[in-house]
Amino acid sequence: MDRRSRVPIGQSSTPELLQVLRGKDQVVKVLIVSTISYNPGDEFIRLGQQHLLRQIFPSAEFDLVHKHDPRSIFSGYSRADSDLWHPRLVPLQYKIYAGTKGKTQTDLLEASDLVVFAGTPFFWISNARIFPSHSGNAEWVGPIWKRLFDELPDKPVLNLAVGTSLQSQEGMNRMLTHQGARSFLAKALSRANLTTARDPSSQLVAQKLGFEIPLLPCTSLWAADGANIAAKPAEYVAVNLMRHAVHKYRATETATANWEKLATHLMAQLQKSHDVLLVCHSKDEEDVAKEWFPQVPRVYSMRPEDLLDAYSKSEFCVSNRVHGAAGAATFGRPSLVIGGDTRVQLIKQFGLPALDSRDLTIEKLDQGLASLIDHRDEYTQQLTELRNSAKAEYLGILRGCLSDCGLEQAERQRA
Repeated sequence: MDRRSRVPIGQSSTPELLQVLRGKDQVVKVLIVSTISYNPGDEFIRLGQQHLLRQIFPSAEFDLVHKHDPRSIFSGYSRADSDLWHPRLVPLQYKIYAGTKGKTQTDLLEASDLVVFAGTPFFWISNARIFPSHSGNAEWVGPIWKRLFDELPDKPVLNLAVGTSLQSQEGMNRMLTHQGARSFLAKALSRANLTTARDPSSQLVAQKLGFEIPLLPCTSLWAADGANIAAKPAEYVAVNLMRHAVHKYRATETATANWEKLATHLMAQLQKSHDVLLVCHSKDEEDVAKEWFPQVPRVYSMRPEDLLDAYSKSEFCVSNRVHGAAGAATFGRPSLVIGGDTRVQLIKQFGLPALDSRDLTIEKLDQGLASLIDHRDEYTQQLTELRNSAKAEYLGILRGCLSDCGLEQAERQRA
């Protein structure tokens, strides 16, 4: 086999998952690595994955780990008392806890039957030229991934709905030529029993590292099912606004004054014929809503269920956050995304439109909004069909990985 051979989808060099999971008295312990009360969009992804996994393991028990604070791997740890250090020092903080209080608590990573990494950007590198943050030096890599590499090499691992957060081709090239990032990514792709991509750039990066991974819609498409929230009659247009139109620490931010001008125009256009609700995923977004549009109703919460409930009553959505758009899409409601990095590809996988905030004009904004409104019934039908067809495809791939029928032993070689 060629040393740069592609990894066959659904095959693994670890023991067959069915053998590992069989005989669990119909209860499988699943550990999901995501964020908790940190980024509601991440939790949309996680809720969708829990829904999919429950179709396979109806009685599964789920434990959650907040990846930014790996001490949450231990059953007795309470984030209410969190005193996180700088991200570069968090692995040391984890080791201290593991060597003291953690010794008398259940290690959820070790106790789990299946570990699932729930989306969020997997392929990324910061803009810093000296000592950049990247996929391989994130605070959860040592406490979680390296343990899966070294201490728990046979633990079944799913890395689902991985995404990119790169502003340009130049960023992708820097990540792929950075020894630390490249080495970690290749090792993680080799270690996981299954990795799925939520955008074409993620699939391309995996290919450049020597791996073939399936491209499927982000699992946030089923967040409403995971939260058991039904769509409700439309009451308003949901709008999500960020101060710079993007996550500025990994993208080229839009000049605030120009974006405020465009956002003001957007709101004026919408309010001509629609009620509007500003949906805020962070405190900064709530501050922006208060400063720019104090008279417009708004909702702010870090609970994904609260935000999903807000999106469930939207007619359509205009959002800077891709997972604001996904929050509406999970109810079959169309969205227009305005963003500035590769994350917008996620929403294009839903068949929905996106505008680049970096070269946005009033004319482009008007055209994009008019097109969304004119074709919203078509988008709604498309989303309904996609939710059904993509779910069947996702479940087929998951079952193929999690059953003896789809797990023939195969050698995996790292690129």
